[in-house]
Order: sequence, then C-alpha cells, then structure tokens
Amino acid sequence: LYLAEGSYAGANWSPPGNGTAPIRICGRGRGNVIVTGNLTVTNGSGIEFERINFSGGAELTGGSSITFNNCRFFGNAGGLSVTDHTGLGVSHCVFDDVTVQLTRSSGTFISGNIFSKAEGAALITDTADAVGYADYNAYRSDTQCWQVNNTDRSFAYVQQDLHHENY
Repeated sequence: LYLAEGSYAGANWSPPGNGTAPIRICGRGRGNVIVTGNLTVTNGSGIEFERINFSGGAELTGGSSITFNNCRFFGNAGGLSVTDHTGLGVSHCVFDDVTVQLTRSSGTFISGNIFSKAEGAALITDTADAVGYADYNAYRSDTQCWQVNNTDRSFAYVQQDLHHENY
C-alpha cells in the first residue's frame, strides 16, 4: 500500500493473517507522509512500514516481525512502544526527542538510527535480552543511551557489558 503525500489519522488496527505474505505500507515519492495521532497495531505479523512520519507515535502489542525502515517519530506523544512482540526491526529511522520502549519483547533488531532525545534514555527496556542486535546507531547522550530494568546505561556500558553498538 503506497500512501501519497499528506496527513493520515492514526488508528487502532488488528490486521488479519499470519505474516507469511507481508503487508507493506510505504510513503510514495519524496513528499511527507504523516500519521497524526497514535497508530496502534494489535497482534500484527509481517508488517513493513517505510518512509512514514509518526507524529503521535506507534504502539505494537503482540505479534511478530514488524519493521520500520526510514521512518521518523516525533511529537509530544510520539515514539515507539512495543509490548509482547517478537522480531521487531527498526532501521534508518529518526527519533526526534522520543523513545523506543520495549516490554516483554525479544529478538529486536535496531540499526542505523538517530536518537536525538534531549534528556533521558533513548531506548527503554525491561530486560537487555529484548534486543538481539543493536549497532550503527547515533545517540545524543553518551551517558543515558539505554535504560535497562529502570537503570540508565551509558554508551560504554551498552558496548562493553551488553555487547551492542560495537561499530
């Protein structure tokens, strides 16, 4: 599904299917495609979002293998909140002063993103095991990159103790 330049309202979505045939939702062309309000996806599998701006954030509950590529998250209620999800992929996205929050999730792949959160951690997770791979990301703060189980972790800690962000 290609979305033309413009603004689209966020919605609550429980997509059918089991993820074997991916659902791709992409911004068409060079114009801005903005999802205003919160996009909530429940038990979605095999969904790919590409070139979409989320001004109200996105919330995933359940499901597996949802990816965000070349997307932007911004706004007061923005960010990406993920609960009970397996295999989230986030690459080449921009997080403008918002967070990625992982709860009871696993197998998350995070690569090539820009996190510009002015204060606090850019990635918040209840367990370090939620992230399977994280590399090539840029963080505004090297002292509060991640928050793991309510403890702020520096970039050095993420590299040395969690074995992520080595490049």
